[in-house]
Amino acid sequence: MRWYLFAQTILPPVLPMLAIYALWGVVEVAPEFVVFVFLASLLPLLVQFGLWTFHQSAETRTITSRPWHPFGVILPLALLLIVPFLAVAEGAAKQVPCLCEVVAGEKVPTDKDSSFAVHVRGWGNARSFEFTGGMVIYTGQRRFEDLYFAFPEMRGHWTNSYTTFFPVTRSVVADYVRRSDDFSAEQAEKLADRLWDTINRYAERRDLPPMTDQFGGGNGPRIESYVQATTVYLVSCLFSLLVSAFISWPLVYWYARRLAR
Repeated sequence: MRWYLFAQTILPPVLPMLAIYALWGVVEVAPEFVVFVFLASLLPLLVQFGLWTFHQSAETRTITSRPWHPFGVILPLALLLIVPFLAVAEGAAKQVPCLCEVVAGEKVPTDKDSSFAVHVRGWGNARSFEFTGGMVIYTGQRRFEDLYFAFPEMRGHWTNSYTTFFPVTRSVVADYVRRSDDFSAEQAEKLADRLWDTINRYAERRDLPPMTDQFGGGNGPRIESYVQATTVYLVSCLFSLLVSAFISWPLVYWYARRLAR
C-alpha cells in the first residue's frame, strides 16, 4: 500500500485518540468520557466513507468496484474498545515497572503539636522500583518553605527558589529543623538525625515499609504503587488498535481476492 493510502487508513482513528489524550482533563470523568469516545469514533468512519466515495467517483463503476479496505472499517471502531479495555490496560500496566509510579510518606513526630514529614516519589512496582526524589515539610504553626531533594545526586532547592540548587546534606536538614524556632538545640539535632536517616533509607531502598497498589486504607507508613490514568488510557488505545488490526487481518485476504476478480 502506498504511504499516503496507509496514512489515510491509520491517521483517522489515531488522531482522535491523541485528541482525547490532549483533552484528558476535560473528558476523563464518566459518563462524559464514554460519550466523548463514542462521538469521536464516528469521525474516522465519516472520513473513511468520504475517502471511499471520492475514490469510487473517480473509478468506472463495475462489478469489480473497490470495496472498503478492512482496516479502514475496523480500525476506526478501535475507539469503541477503549472503554471496555481500560480495566485490562490498568492490570497490564501494573505489571510493567516503568509504567508505574510510587509514592511514600513518613512522619517524624515531635514532642509538640507538630511534626515533620518526608514524602518521596519515583517509579516501579513490587518487582522493581526506584525513588527519584521528594520533599520535607513541617506541619507546625510557623510554616516556611519546604525542602525538595532529588536522588541520587542529593541535590535540593527550596519551594520558592526552584532555580537555585544546592547539595542536600545532614547540616542542611539540621538548618531546616532549626528554622522552626520550636525546638531546643538538642531536640533539633535529634530530629535532624531522624530526618536524615529517613531520607537516606529511601535513597538506599533499605528498611522500607510495605508496598501496596491500593490507595487509602491502613495506618502507618507504606509505599503506594499506581498507574496514572493517562498511562492506562494510552495502553488501552494500544490494545484497541492491536485487537482491531487482528480482527481486520482475515478480511484483508477477502479484500485482495475481491480486487483480483
